[in-house]
This record gives sequence, structure tokens and C-alpha cells, in this order.
Amino acid sequence: MNLTRYNMKSLILLITILFGILRGYFFFSSKYFYFFLIILGLIGILFFLKRIKNIDFFMIYFSFVIFFSSFVTGSLDADYYIKIMIMVSGYFSAYYFYSFKVRTKNESLYKPFLYLGFILSILGLYEYVLNDLIFKEFIKSGYTMFLSEKAYESYRIRSFFYHPIIYGNFLVITMCINLLMNKHRLSFIFLNILLCVNIVMTQSRSSWIALIVVLLAYKIRNRVFKNEIIRNKLNINKYLLVGLYVLLSVIITLFLWVYIQKIIEIYQFIIDRIYDLQTSYGSISYLQRTFAISFILDNFVNNTEFPQMIFGHGIGSSGVFISAQLNSYISGFVTTDNTYLDILYDLGLVGICFTIYTLIRFTKYFFSNKPSTFFICNYLIFLSIYVAMFFYSVLGWDIILYFFFLSASLMQIEIKNK
Repeated sequence: MNLTRYNMKSLILLITILFGILRGYFFFSSKYFYFFLIILGLIGILFFLKRIKNIDFFMIYFSFVIFFSSFVTGSLDADYYIKIMIMVSGYFSAYYFYSFKVRTKNESLYKPFLYLGFILSILGLYEYVLNDLIFKEFIKSGYTMFLSEKAYESYRIRSFFYHPIIYGNFLVITMCINLLMNKHRLSFIFLNILLCVNIVMTQSRSSWIALIVVLLAYKIRNRVFKNEIIRNKLNINKYLLVGLYVLLSVIITLFLWVYIQKIIEIYQFIIDRIYDLQTSYGSISYLQRTFAISFILDNFVNNTEFPQMIFGHGIGSSGVFISAQLNSYISGFVTTDNTYLDILYDLGLVGICFTIYTLIRFTKYFFSNKPSTFFICNYLIFLSIYVAMFFYSVLGWDIILYFFFLSASLMQIEIKNK
């Protein structure tokens, strides 16, 4: 196998992400993930210094939002230094992964994730049949808290992840990569089916919504600019192809005839899951989220002093604040379950304005005739996380946080080098 420099970059990124996914198991450790991030960040800084052409105001403003807001308020929790390291590593490692000379090589960066998507989604099907986590006995004791309760009678798959929402978000990210990077028609269709089935079985409403938003954005852009991805046609004899279509039609018809009742139940399950505010868990989840929204906003408007309103209370302070509220629906709950509330409380108006500005900046470039296929892929990844951020705190999940800053940084580099 001819392992080129760019194949090596793909392999390094894949290993980093795998360590991020598996760091809760006995045979892996968080330190490997953070070690890879530090090395990537240092390599990225060298590439940044070597390739920089002018001052990068994006990074300067980002540094101002994170560091100045945190240190001025003096409330930065020690654990959140790790989160800052992930953010910075995501930015600078993007300079190492980005190909400055031949932009088409960038498209090969994410291709190993297509194989990872196949493996995870097939394991997800097996997990659903097993009705339990496949590698449960290998999980470190500190992570079993995420597996101790089943919120619903029907099992929510999570693969190697510790929560179905995070697995669902990762599947949507893989779907974005498959939409843009997979040029083989058959594997594209097959992987899409596997990913969609797994996303449904996570029972993650945030992932369903994120997927719908991503597909709508992708279709609208394709409708406006007429640039559908060209995939390799199947090189099959036309008579054989007709026979395969007939055989497939018979199989689908038989499947529908045998499992029609099960399909109706799945449909009803999806509808019930969307409107699930009646069960004890669904009601508490909904009430806790609405409580956090109303309480944080009310506190921000009525009880926040001017410096904290502008610069926030420091990274990580929103979780501490919400867990201290006695009238919370989930006692001791240490998250707002809403990243935008975290940003508003932790980083103030400076942070929330930067968040909105970033989305507008990338969206404007996305809906133009300038971006490469690689940029479009990163934008869809970025957008899927942006949508999911309304339903959970990204700061609590390192792997999603890294993907968020990596995709944003790769887009920023392309805009800067245009």
C-alpha cells in the first residue's frame, strides 16, 4: 500500500477520533486523546506560522472571547482548561490537515470515516437486537452512570458512546461526510440506509432535527447552484440490472407484507417520541430544559451586573449555577442541556455575538458559488452540531467539541486562502 503524506493525515485524524470515542474503556485512556490533541496542535502551530499570510482576526477574536472572558471573571474551572485545549487544538490542527497546494486532496481527509460509519452502524444493528451495550463489561466504572437507567422501554442504541444523543450527533456528522465525500453510488446508498436506521434507533430527537436541517440546507444549495455530486455509475449489464431491480422489488414487497405491522409500530413510535411529554422521563426532560431557558434568561436580564453581562461568568460556571437551584426539576443536574445558554451565561454578550457572527459568516459563504466540496462538507458538519447544541451542552462531550472547532477552522482557512 502506497501510504502518501495525505493518507497519513487521514490516518492520524482517524486515530485521534477513535481515541476520543473509546477513551471510556479499560484499554484506552483520556490521556491518549489529549496527547494526540496536543501533538496535533503543536504541528498545526508550525504549519500556521509557516503558511500565514496576514493576521487571522478569526483566531484573535476567538482567543479574546475564551481567554479574556474567563480570566477577567476569575471563575474558570480547572477541568475546562482541557476544553480550551480541545478548542485550540481543533483550530491549529486544521492547518496541518488542510492541503494548501492541491485543494482537491482535502476531500480525502474524511474518507476513512466512511469505513468507520459502516462498522459503527452495523454494530448498532447488532446492539439493537441484543438490546444491551455490546462492550459493556469493558467500560470504566466512572462511565457506567450513563448506562444505569433506561429511559424508555425500547432500547436506545449508543454504540461506543456514553449517550445516545452523542452517538446520534456523530451519525449525522458521518451522514454529512457520506453525502459529499462518497463518490461510489452503491456504498453511498447502503451507508445512508444504515445511518438512517441507526439514527432512528438512537431515539435522539435532536439528531433527527439536525439531520432534517442539514438535508434541507444541502438541497436548497443544490437547487440554487445546480451542483449535485457526481457519483460513479454501477458498471453492470443492463439486463442484469433490470433483474436486480425486479428481485429487489419482490424482496421489498415480501418484507412489507410480512412486517407491515412492525413498520406501523415504528412509525407510531417515531410520532410518539416527537411528542413525548407525557411519560415521566419525557415530561421531566422537557420541564428541565424549559426551566433552564427561562431561569438563565431571567437571571441574565434582571440579576446580572454589567461586566458579567458583557463578558460572562467564565467557562463552566453555567453548570455550577444551574445545579445549585433548589427549584430545578432534576436535583443536582449540572448542565443546562443547551449550549447557547452556556455561552450566554459563561461568555456573555461577547460570546453569543461571536457565535451568531460565525454562523452568519460561514452560511453566507456556503450559499455562494465560491466554496469547494470540502467546505460544503465541513459546513454541514458544523451546521449539524449548531442545531444539536440547542438540545445538549457540547462542552461536556470532547469528541463533538473537537469536530465543531475542526470543521469551523477548516472553513475559516479556505475562506482566508481564497
